[in-house]
Amino acid sequence: MSVTLKTIAAEVGTSIATVSLALSDNPRVNDETKERIRETSIRLGYCTPAELLRKKRQCSRKLLKYHFVDLTLQNRVYNEFVGHLPAHCGAKGIRVELVSPTGEDAPTLARQILACGAESSGMMLYGPVDAPLLELLAEGDVPCVVIGPLVGPWPDRSLPLRAIAVGLDEITTAREATEHLLQLGHKRVGLISARGTAGLYYDRWEDGYRLALSRAGLNYDAALHDNSGDSRLSRGQLPTCFTAPDPPTAFVCPDPTYANLLRHLADAERFSPANAILCGTEQTLDMAGMTDWPAFVVDIGLLTEVCIDTLDSLQYREAGAFRMITLAMQRRNLTKLSPGRKQS
Repeated sequence: MSVTLKTIAAEVGTSIATVSLALSDNPRVNDETKERIRETSIRLGYCTPAELLRKKRQCSRKLLKYHFVDLTLQNRVYNEFVGHLPAHCGAKGIRVELVSPTGEDAPTLARQILACGAESSGMMLYGPVDAPLLELLAEGDVPCVVIGPLVGPWPDRSLPLRAIAVGLDEITTAREATEHLLQLGHKRVGLISARGTAGLYYDRWEDGYRLALSRAGLNYDAALHDNSGDSRLSRGQLPTCFTAPDPPTAFVCPDPTYANLLRHLADAERFSPANAILCGTEQTLDMAGMTDWPAFVVDIGLLTEVCIDTLDSLQYREAGAFRMITLAMQRRNLTKLSPGRKQS
């Protein structure tokens, strides 16, 4: 015999209407009665705890509260994401609270994140997120969107998680940018970036850069890679790759701020904008005065919208294998690039 609302009502000693309201977390039913009805519905097999949580979220849509948990300030591309949150969330009746955990060790950090999840309809995590952290959040059935890639291996695909990553494909972008310059005849392509956390933004750009060189039959040359950021410019020094015996004829640069080195050289007529491919958002390229330079442009508004929509859908989706949604970057002004010098 199947269990119905009538069965639960008879067991608890309330009306069918009260059972329905309690399972929808309606404030008209007191907390004690709600708890008795929930326990009975689970004991009789009417629904599981996870199903109750999803039903509660669905019936409380206008009260959704998401936490944006900022684990690290790693790069300007994703930091700009925060500025787009209010407009996208406001249109959906969602409140977002920004959280920066202060735990110095992994267990403390995990406890702080779990505390946010306990009072949240969902979480967006930005920074060095790994599989153990996602598995910990899965115990509380907290819907979670990771902004960018995971650090280290993905969770076991057999493990049911209510989590999805949304981000940019930095490795493919770096590979395509480097390959584009190589195909134009540049044999010495440099990379200007910054030191980054393993597995995150700048590290993935280096991976894509190295991959393009490997596919072209070229060896990675550390002399062509300057990862000091723009600190050299503040000291009036050239990028290390410009001091190499055989300096690069073209560059890829994943951050317009660090590309200030190239603009400084272009202003001094020691380098041409037509020999570099940048990466950035509309705002960062504009702030750097490089909107006319060849670039792969990140649509931060689209990234924000996809993250919010994905997190919204996770409220009602069954847990499953972890996966990642990658967004492509728009190519701009690549026709302005100059061909490489012919080899003698």
